[in-house]
Amino acid sequence: MVETAVHASKLTRKVHRPDLLLFAALFHDIGKGAEEDHSERGVRLIDPIARRIGFEEKDIETIKILVKHHLLLSATATRRDLDDPATIQSVVALIPDANTLELLHALSIADGEATGSAGWSDWKATLVADLVSRARRAIAGIEVAQQPIL
Repeated sequence: MVETAVHASKLTRKVHRPDLLLFAALFHDIGKGAEEDHSERGVRLIDPIARRIGFEEKDIETIKILVKHHLLLSATATRRDLDDPATIQSVVALIPDANTLELLHALSIADGEATGSAGWSDWKATLVADLVSRARRAIAGIEVAQQPIL
């Protein structure tokens, strides 16, 4: 988690809320070490920590989304068809706005880089960036082209 925060620190000038990025990077894997899904557990564990630190409710909700979905972009970009509008909609359904998407993208990069070349490559970075671009357009209301029916 610390390594992810180190990588996230290089991205702080590229996001609107570097404080949320760094906090989420430091605690994104807090739920590891139990049998249940670490992202789900992490959401429960991060809530009281974020409250104690003094984050506002809106920021806590953003942090919880980042912790819960920190693997979403990478997994979706590498396992799903980015030309399928349903793929983009599946991301947009979980990410409420472009600012959260921006933070999640930066967190995905930092987390991937922290795992090394096995977890992050130029190929994966390109796929994730493409997914983020498409999701950003969908969030902005720019229609995604529908697949032709064959």
